[in-house]
Amino acid sequence: MPTFAFTLEGWHPRAVAEKMAAQNINLWDGNYYAISVTERLGLEESGGMVRVGPVHYNTLEEVGRLREALRGVV
Repeated sequence: MPTFAFTLEGWHPRAVAEKMAAQNINLWDGNYYAISVTERLGLEESGGMVRVGPVHYNTLEEVGRLREALRGVV
């Protein structure tokens, strides 16, 4: 399954996740049990990362909604 994680400058990962949830877009924040990775990247102290896991049943429209919602954040 394709999964990607990211951070947005000036945003705590939890705030991004909450903003997306308000738009019915589900994603995760934190370290996803990969503490050694977030520690090595220096992200553990700042809340980790935002993680998105699109799967085969997500539509292109849903991916476009995510893109537009993220553009509204940055």
